[in-house]
Amino acid sequence: MSHQLTFNLGLGLQHKAAGMDDAAAARRPALEVARQAAIAAASSRPDKTATADDAYRGLLAAGYLAADLGPAAGCLFRGKNWTYTGRRKRSARVSNHGRAVRIWQLVNFPF
Repeated sequence: MSHQLTFNLGLGLQHKAAGMDDAAAARRPALEVARQAAIAAASSRPDKTATADDAYRGLLAAGYLAADLGPAAGCLFRGKNWTYTGRRKRSARVSNHGRAVRIWQLVNFPF
């Protein structure tokens, strides 16, 4: 394999986007429920922020299992409605073992 195929950021980003598109398409119903939960959580806060924990709470409340989101979890905050705040907090989900999750801010959204 040539070095051009081994080290090619543009190609790597294309593969990432394609994988995320595939994951989102395969888990569309659960992803939409989780996204709506994140939007609801952010909309209820003065700073308009949410984390993956908020999305998972909504997913579970709607009767889904956490596993139903699967690899589509990486698409939760994808798109023009969210911006990463540069901050993180420890996840409250036991299965995350306290790892840090990103804090996202809802922007460009009709409030």
